[in-house]
Amino acid sequence: MSSSPVHDPGWEQAAVEHVVDRLQERYEGVPTEIVETVVRRAHAEFDGPIRDFVPLLVEKAARGRLDELQRRVAVDSAPTDRALVQAPPVPA
Repeated sequence: MSSSPVHDPGWEQAAVEHVVDRLQERYEGVPTEIVETVVRRAHAEFDGPIRDFVPLLVEKAARGRLDELQRRVAVDSAPTDRALVQAPPVPA
């Protein structure tokens, strides 16, 4: 009788490493250290006894956080847009 991969102690860690790899590809502009940190923090939040879906839940949580990070960085790195909003109106 073979054991399920879920019951293999290294299975979850390997699955989380694959999450890191996928998210690094998806968020190319985000430094690797940030992606790894976000995934590790998301993984740490799942400490219950049922582990079957933890990698999927980690990926979903990490994607949401990285999407928010990218949105904030895009807003912060758009000074021309902010300058246009803050510029005084042009006299007619």
